[in-house]
Amino acid sequence: MVDAFISAGGLSPWLKPLTGTEHRCLAPVGDKRIIDYIIDALQQSGCIRRIVIAARQEALPELRATLPKDILLCEAEGDLPATALAAAKVLGEDSTEKLLGVCDDIPLLTPTAVRNFLAACAEQPETMTMISFFSSFFISSI
Repeated sequence: MVDAFISAGGLSPWLKPLTGTEHRCLAPVGDKRIIDYIIDALQQSGCIRRIVIAARQEALPELRATLPKDILLCEAEGDLPATALAAAKVLGEDSTEKLLGVCDDIPLLTPTAVRNFLAACAEQPETMTMISFFSSFFISSI
């Protein structure tokens, strides 16, 4: 089991006229928001212990009001490494050795994809410090 964070600080201004929000993570796709699909895939994978969402400050109130209480939140930083560090700090000292990062633009993520990616990482732990997976995943030592 590993901890995961969702980098949900992205803005897409073109979304606003279509969805009512420019925050990608809050944009509805069908009957759910993009962030909800990603959370579901992570939780259903059976590989994720805890999830932190790193979002823009403006999106945090809506996320806080609508997400399950076991989903942790933090403010996204200016770049991905700083955001990953902020998420790791929220997890605290009992966080897992590895941290799985997922971007906020993959609503088609599946539990199987999460399991397969983590299994591939486990096969080469000595060389898997930072890995890209369809530009949407990375795993790193924290």
